[in-house]
Amino acid sequence: SPADLIQRTLQLHEYSLRQNGITVDFAPNPAVPRAIGDANQLMQVFLNLITNAEQAIREVRDHGTLRVRVEAEGDRVGIHFQDDGPGIRPEILPKLFDPFFTTKRPGRGTGLGLSICMAIVREHGGEIHADSPPEGGAVFTVSLPIGAQPDAASAASPIDTQTLPRIEP
Repeated sequence: SPADLIQRTLQLHEYSLRQNGITVDFAPNPAVPRAIGDANQLMQVFLNLITNAEQAIREVRDHGTLRVRVEAEGDRVGIHFQDDGPGIRPEILPKLFDPFFTTKRPGRGTGLGLSICMAIVREHGGEIHADSPPEGGAVFTVSLPIGAQPDAASAASPIDTQTLPRIEP
């Protein structure tokens, strides 16, 4: 399930989050149905969003919170990554997913991360978007179809957590 993949991704990145003072508020929702997709590709998307949130928070303070929620939303699974960083300026929102667009200092980012995330999510028949809510910070939402097959071109299958790499604590 997407929650299992998020849990694995957070475990992979746990040391960096802890070192950077980022508290993760993640409450897996067992009632959410499975999405179909390539586990490694989706973990790449989640890792990118987690890392971006971590870096955004660190721009403005030495600790913060990343809130992750997974919800059933009609015939889709919605995965929300909300940070309490500086937020996203309204004029930047439309450019965020453009290749080579970055708000990071030179040498810090290629500007390809979010465009790759968008390509992967779209390949899975999903959508990704960003928002800067009134209370501040940023929210990235990944929406994936429940049980729908993506393009036949991608050999995606139901996510089987048994085949994921074992992560030792």
